[in-house]
Amino acid sequence: MNRPLWNRAEDPGLVLRYVEANTAATLLSSLPPRTEGFGLGALERVRAVFEGFARAGIRYADESVVGQDGWQEIRGPTEVLKSPRLANCVDLAVTFSGACLDAGVHPLIILLDPVAGGPAHAMVVAWVAGSWSGVGGDPGYEDFAPGNGPEVLWPRGMRQEVDGAGAFLPIEITQVTEEDPTLESAVRVGAKLLTSGNWRISLVVDVGLHYDPRGEMRAQARHVSGIHTHIEEVNFLEGFRRNLLAANLPFVPPADESDPVHPRRLLDRLAMDAGLPGVLLVGAAGVGKTRTCFEVAAQAVQAGWAVLHVTAGETAVTSSTLNQAIIEERADRILVVLDYLNDYRIDWLSLRNLISSDRARYGSKIAFIASCRPGWRSTGAAASLEVLFEVIELEPDAARTAAIRDQILHVMAPGAVEAVGLERMRDICGNRPVIAMLIASEAESLCARHLLEEALPRIRSADLISWLKRRLREDNLLPSPPANHFDDDVAPPGRSLQACVAMMLASPQGEASIMTCGQELADAESIFAKLKMMKWMVRGPGGWAPVHDLVADQLVEHILIDQVTNIVRGDLSDRVLETCLTSGRSVGRFALNLSRVIRDMPTGKGESFRSRCAAWLSANAERAGEVLAGGEDEGSYAIGAVLENPAWSPVAFNAWHQVVDPWLRRYKRSMSARHLFYKGFRSEVGKTDPRLVPEALAWLSEHDTTVEAGFVLGPLLGRDLDVGSAGVAVGHALAWLGVHGTTVDAQFVFYALLGRDLDVGSAGVAVGHALAWLGVHGTTVDAQFVFYALLGRDLDVGSAGVAVGHALAWLSVHGTIVEARFVLSPLLGRDLDVGSAGVAVGHALAWLSEQDTTVEAGFVLSPLLGRDLDVGSAGVAVGHALAWLGVHGTTVDAQFVFYALLGRDLDVGSAGVAVGHALAWLSVHGTIVEARFVLESLLGREVDVESAGVAVGHALAWLSAHGAIVEAGFVLGSLLGRDLDVGSAGVVATRIRDWLRQCGTAVDAQYALVKLFSRKIDDAIMEAIIDACFSWLRLNGTLANAHFLLGCLLRQNLNDEYRDEAVKVSLRWLELNGVGDDSVSKYIARQREITEPVAVAFVEWAIANPGVEDIAWRLGSVVKGIALWPHVAESLLTAVERTVWSLPDHETSLNEQSEFDGLMRYLCRATPLSNGILGARVDDLLRIWISRPESLNSNCSAGSSFLELVSRSCSLFVLPRHDFSDPIEVLDRLEEWTGCWRCDVEEQEAAFACINRARSFLSS
Repeated sequence: MNRPLWNRAEDPGLVLRYVEANTAATLLSSLPPRTEGFGLGALERVRAVFEGFARAGIRYADESVVGQDGWQEIRGPTEVLKSPRLANCVDLAVTFSGACLDAGVHPLIILLDPVAGGPAHAMVVAWVAGSWSGVGGDPGYEDFAPGNGPEVLWPRGMRQEVDGAGAFLPIEITQVTEEDPTLESAVRVGAKLLTSGNWRISLVVDVGLHYDPRGEMRAQARHVSGIHTHIEEVNFLEGFRRNLLAANLPFVPPADESDPVHPRRLLDRLAMDAGLPGVLLVGAAGVGKTRTCFEVAAQAVQAGWAVLHVTAGETAVTSSTLNQAIIEERADRILVVLDYLNDYRIDWLSLRNLISSDRARYGSKIAFIASCRPGWRSTGAAASLEVLFEVIELEPDAARTAAIRDQILHVMAPGAVEAVGLERMRDICGNRPVIAMLIASEAESLCARHLLEEALPRIRSADLISWLKRRLREDNLLPSPPANHFDDDVAPPGRSLQACVAMMLASPQGEASIMTCGQELADAESIFAKLKMMKWMVRGPGGWAPVHDLVADQLVEHILIDQVTNIVRGDLSDRVLETCLTSGRSVGRFALNLSRVIRDMPTGKGESFRSRCAAWLSANAERAGEVLAGGEDEGSYAIGAVLENPAWSPVAFNAWHQVVDPWLRRYKRSMSARHLFYKGFRSEVGKTDPRLVPEALAWLSEHDTTVEAGFVLGPLLGRDLDVGSAGVAVGHALAWLGVHGTTVDAQFVFYALLGRDLDVGSAGVAVGHALAWLGVHGTTVDAQFVFYALLGRDLDVGSAGVAVGHALAWLSVHGTIVEARFVLSPLLGRDLDVGSAGVAVGHALAWLSEQDTTVEAGFVLSPLLGRDLDVGSAGVAVGHALAWLGVHGTTVDAQFVFYALLGRDLDVGSAGVAVGHALAWLSVHGTIVEARFVLESLLGREVDVESAGVAVGHALAWLSAHGAIVEAGFVLGSLLGRDLDVGSAGVVATRIRDWLRQCGTAVDAQYALVKLFSRKIDDAIMEAIIDACFSWLRLNGTLANAHFLLGCLLRQNLNDEYRDEAVKVSLRWLELNGVGDDSVSKYIARQREITEPVAVAFVEWAIANPGVEDIAWRLGSVVKGIALWPHVAESLLTAVERTVWSLPDHETSLNEQSEFDGLMRYLCRATPLSNGILGARVDDLLRIWISRPESLNSNCSAGSSFLELVSRSCSLFVLPRHDFSDPIEVLDRLEEWTGCWRCDVEEQEAAFACINRARSFLSS
């Protein structure tokens, strides 16, 4: 094992690098959590750590501290506490210190040298006058720090006993390796060492004070900006954001502790192993999402979690860099805070996959808490969030909102409250916490200057703009207010206010970049200074930004839109938007912020503002393109933001050559382009717009085997592509999979690729790669996405078996999680062998026992109910379906459950409940197109008279709306199967004729036509249907699937004209599509007409399928015309021989209607088979056949004569080599069989004469 090395002689202080926090806690479950001084006292925590070590059974490794050249290997916590549990004093001191940190104890490592020389020693001292809360230690510890010097001083003293006086506790940690160790003995031995004249302290390593979480034992230090620990995040807080801390502004939780948004409940939910790893708080701006996230993070730290905060909008943070930061924490429980989820550049599916695989490797519990507004969550950009986050709505009730507001007023504006009264301050500040906080601060400032009473008459309730105007006027950045308040309201906002909006829309960025956007409008430096002084703009990890996005949103809405008329101030808006053209980064920031503003505006106002923003970009497309092309990486991310912006995205696509092309001309082959393609394909317009496709394919031609190409291939393959582009894209995907096909992220390429129609070769390669991927990752949670796409495809038997095996193995691990429906649904929809089907159904029923009332259960119920189930399983499945319908029975997607459920045999009670739910569903959704699935299955059941009447009424109403579409044929077919009253029957008849005229020749109409055939129909309608079928066949009769309709038609009683046409169409279809086990092949085999290509196809089919019961009919039709195709004779004979030779010894059903006897008769009659080698082969074949038990069947059809067979058989008796084992028995069977013929007497007499001559020959 490679262990880290420490050289005590060269740098003894570096022993600190080997201390690991958050590792011992995963190995010792008894350690108390780190809680920043809450809960157990420090001494009790030290005892808990010591006793955990004492119980671990650690053995002492008697090794010299100094090894070769002064280097010593350091054992890590896993070796010390888990296996092999060997350690020396240094190993124990390092591991024990890490465990102390986990438990919230401040440790120090003491290095001792013997005065007389010899091996050195290490021990631990714990500070017990306070706790350790994280990197840097407790702020109060500085007064206790002993330092390093000739004489080490221990402020407040060193204890000699556990319960003695002093702030520090000495611990001889090697005592844990002794028999029955106690903390008391370890402290006494430690105190004796420190006070002994035989030892001197050479170094005090203050672990608690100087600990760095990125030490030697872990991976390389985290270099990605935008990811911070909780303590780092606290240190970053400025201005009003300091009020996120409970010490500054106490948190007001919901009154009900069981409320899902109570921080304690949220943390409990995140600590659960079941369910999704994250919680997403969704709520309007300013309702407390950020504050709730921060409070949960603070409580998580107290409970011993490691907490990471991720900066919104930081482009360097990706799924892989965030996952790496999580790994580096090396904690057993890690909480990641993602405030403003819409501003991250993280691929959530990729992150979910990474944390799933790494959690299995490192054993950490990883949870996420995030927030977003409702407007963004409803967009396509939020589509993949369901793989990580459970959504919880955050909407405080009136009582809690009032309590939060009052808390803000009492903490931040006590003077103002006392001066003007609480009620007046409540009215001024409004109910939104962020707005109330900003106004309270301004009011308190005015109150301190005795100006509040004077200012209030001009201030509207909860109006930030009024306060901003007042501050700007103080520095003459706005003109003095008019005497009439109304005039101030209707006057266009001045340039200073416009500059405020511009600078907020440009954030977060550095101060210089933000002011550059405002300087064209006003004195940006002075205005920005005023915003900072008001703490409306604060500095964070990503640069300067509004203290809350609600501030920017309100300024945009009130300054760029007239509040009286709700009309957008056009020229003013254009002037503000133009300021973004200072840099690509500013364009990107404007795009992101405007997206949020537009999404959250009221509908009418939002549409008007969106239109104005779009018009501005249309007018400035060329300039915008030049700015965006100014930088590679900056431009790529900015264009990505533009393509996601609801106002600018359509313009960017329409003016592609002006907005996007300039960047692409410079950087289209760069690696940065992948972000542009990724965002572009995922945007609403980009999902269908074709312009990105050729650029992406060109990029892939250079980068298709790079890791990054996977981010482009996934969304590219997930969209509609023309045939040529699809072929090229699939080729690139297969090339990429050849290099990266077993990497974790390959799942996203598989998901898109396997969901496409692929040619046989590409499909085979793709499936092969997918199976190889499953061989590596098949039991990870996210394999569900590969299973979903793979199991939904047609697979060869071998591949299907492997895929199903992997799926069942996955279900044995994850079969009860919600996401198992992605595996169960396609798996249950496949043909499975009995064993696999039983296991799959068992998993489905087990899953439903926990999930049967969730929305997702519908996706499992539908394929499950569509299978053949044993009685017990069927009953359980139906019970789950009825329970599900009780909750979701009126949702649109319930149609799929109804279709499968109503198609089953149900007991009377279940049927009644199911039909009731179906009728209720139809009363809500009965006229939507998809209602035809419910109508079709419902009308196909026996129901009571009343329910039938209601169902028929819904069907007729549906036909009134959709009777002219192809799918209407299925509903009409279902209606024809029922007893209808005269009025309904007349309506249906009219609808059928109209449907046949309007839709009867559509390609997809054949399936509906087939359904019409399956009903009892009066002659007039049947004639119309048959006419429509032939019209359809004349247009579509050569399609591969035309045999469905053609076979149905051939079973009808057709007149001679239609019969002749049916034969011609059938022959043509067989020539193009080949013969097989289909009704068309069977029909033609029984006709006199046959063509040479069909004859050859029949023979080839028979050679490949010897022994099939239908074989005599098919080869009989060939041998009848063999004179026309003598070159087919030999292969024909081969086909018959293989059939006869393959028969088992016992009797078969091959000749139940004497059809094989008839085939042999035709062979005996055929001129090409009458002599020579072929004739001899026929003779051999005949001798074998008439010796078999199923030959010479008396069940002969009327008019059939087999004279040629009897004649040729009798001739065999004159040839010695064809001698039968019992010739008399054969002749007796021939004679008895001939007597059963139903034909002309002359034919029978001639056959009897042949038999008699053979008897005479044998007796002579």
